[in-house]
Amino acid sequence: MKAIILSIGDELLSGDISNTNGSFIAAKLSENNIEVTQILAIGDHYDRIMNSLQNISQDIDIVLVTGGLGPTHDDITKKVVVDFFETKLVFVEEIYNGIKERFEILGLQMTESNTSQAYLPENCEIIPNYHGTAMGMKFTRNNVDYYFMPGVPHEMKKLLTEQIIPKLNINQKDKLEVKIIRTIGVGESILYENMKSWIAENPKIITAFYPKFSGVDIKLKYHQEDLSAIDQLVGELGLSVYGFDEETIEEKIAEVLIEKKLTFAAAESCTGGLISSRLTDVSGSSQYMMYGIVTYSNEAKMKLLGVKNDTLVKYGAVSKEVAIEMAEGVRKHSNCDIGISTTGIAGPTGGTQEKPVGTLWCAVSVDNRTEAFHYCWNINREANKKRFSQFVFKNLLERLKE
Repeated sequence: MKAIILSIGDELLSGDISNTNGSFIAAKLSENNIEVTQILAIGDHYDRIMNSLQNISQDIDIVLVTGGLGPTHDDITKKVVVDFFETKLVFVEEIYNGIKERFEILGLQMTESNTSQAYLPENCEIIPNYHGTAMGMKFTRNNVDYYFMPGVPHEMKKLLTEQIIPKLNINQKDKLEVKIIRTIGVGESILYENMKSWIAENPKIITAFYPKFSGVDIKLKYHQEDLSAIDQLVGELGLSVYGFDEETIEEKIAEVLIEKKLTFAAAESCTGGLISSRLTDVSGSSQYMMYGIVTYSNEAKMKLLGVKNDTLVKYGAVSKEVAIEMAEGVRKHSNCDIGISTTGIAGPTGGTQEKPVGTLWCAVSVDNRTEAFHYCWNINREANKKRFSQFVFKNLLERLKE
């Protein structure tokens, strides 16, 4: 089966927002082995929307349209739909009552523009929107199914996953399983080189690489009978794998800390509390996260962590030696099982020839052993801090798995 996605809205063309709806729909169709041939972004313009519908390729089976179904003057998709399918709008009392009840529950006043959303094309199949006031619509014309959905992302996602995809005529034998292997510490090119033989041996498995600040995600699309080959790959990738699908590295760290009943403390300089923030994003973090402190100045490092002045003078704040004393200091003062530290140069200023922008020293103190790790990568200040935190998590997780 082949599909085309039309995303409607001036905001998509002005750069105000990204077309996340198009990406989400494409991913869900791809998981069901439906080929997406095009994703088009179209402004709120009658002629352009109409032209796009009139020029759908003859080999398309499904057209999915999102956006332009709201109550304001620029929401004109419904007007185009009426003309394209040569129908008319009719008042649907059941829909009106549902919208009215929704406003009453929320304690809001229903306006005339909201009432207009109860007028729907006479010959459409209504797809109820239980999360908003703009109903979805389905038409069939010349063996092509057309689905129209609201542009609000959470409403569109619910309609698509709960009401549209389950009703598509999908051959379950053709349906592909999807697994994302989340890796860290190995670049995309090296991963590819390491996987070349495996890819050649498994030509039916669709493999794609997605590099991010958090590492490289390997997305695999496969049939159930290929599951053993996936397990083989995971084993070959070894410690570079930290999770699967939507798992984050902080969730994996939390899982191990809770399982081993370990407590954790962080002393941060260049990451400015980002490590503590990411770890406390995980539900249940109070079981392991006991202490987080940002010691940005040398004075704070000495006063709060016990870093020696001589160490700072001799090696500088961004050094292996200071990172070790910070990690050991925060572990001692917090009485936690694990202490970690970060000290570095996030930029864009502050770098030297010996210690350029993007330099990080971090340390992990656990089981009466403290190890320091060096990293250097410069993009921009925000990205550097994110990469620093991910590098710390990589080394922490490896220590926890020992």
